[in-house]
Amino acid sequence: MNRLASLASLLFLVLAPSAALAQQTNDQLAPPPPGGTDSYQQEPGAQQPPTDSPHAWPQTTATTTTTPPPAEQPYAPQPAPHPYADPPGTGASGTASTAPPGMTSAQAAELLEQQRRRKIHLIYVELDGGGHWLDMVTVSSSNFLPPTTTQTTGTAFTAGVAAGIRPIDFLSIGARASLGFYPSYNFGIAAAEVSLILPTQVVEAYIRAGFGYAWVGNANYMDPSLSMTTIYGFAFTSAIGLDIYLTDAFSIGAAFDVDVLNLSRQALAPGTVMMAGMVDLTTSGNAVGLHIGGHASLTLHFL
Repeated sequence: MNRLASLASLLFLVLAPSAALAQQTNDQLAPPPPGGTDSYQQEPGAQQPPTDSPHAWPQTTATTTTTPPPAEQPYAPQPAPHPYADPPGTGASGTASTAPPGMTSAQAAELLEQQRRRKIHLIYVELDGGGHWLDMVTVSSSNFLPPTTTQTTGTAFTAGVAAGIRPIDFLSIGARASLGFYPSYNFGIAAAEVSLILPTQVVEAYIRAGFGYAWVGNANYMDPSLSMTTIYGFAFTSAIGLDIYLTDAFSIGAAFDVDVLNLSRQALAPGTVMMAGMVDLTTSGNAVGLHIGGHASLTLHFL
């Protein structure tokens, strides 16, 4: 009996800590009672695990994982934008990358192009001045003027004015008048003209052609009806030039002019005969000549 009692006591001492450890593990795995872990109260008289026992309950510690901050990237300087680069939101072609609400991509591209394009006005008024060479008999002459007594060739300062409309981008229609101040007479042209224009954003090139009236005489600026002239005829005008637009409404320009003249001299009173050069002033005469030069211009555009 004593041996059985001793064996039972030895088994109790070995199995008791293992049973307690199993009970603690089950308690940790079991869900907390309603109200959270704070509402859990240990029953009075419950056995506390020995702290110095080799079978003490395992202690759990919370670990916190800290993500290290990203390494600082070395500074890389960004290139400066090109002065003529497309604005943000546009592609290489200058069209918007995204269309505004209610607009298609094609409509957005057309709107952007209109905003970037220089406005072309309907009406223009131009003032010009330059120098020209005149030879009234360059091509031909028939009983026109006696060359020994009348100067048919010369150079002079010329001033002019023009106005017209530009109904479409590449075409303008207008009228031009110019007056040359030669030493012994004045020479004037008044003509209707049409210009074909190469429209660009800042600089425009053009060619111009016209047809009108030309005259040679002495102008009376106080009373134009008293202006004396017996030589007049037709003028076929032409020019090639450039205009530089400083703003939408103001431009400066320069042009080279070539005018072909067909002038007629009216007959004078009977009995007056100029024998020099075999010219008879009692009958009419005619000549074909040239008027060549250049001018600079200032132009206002509006409407």
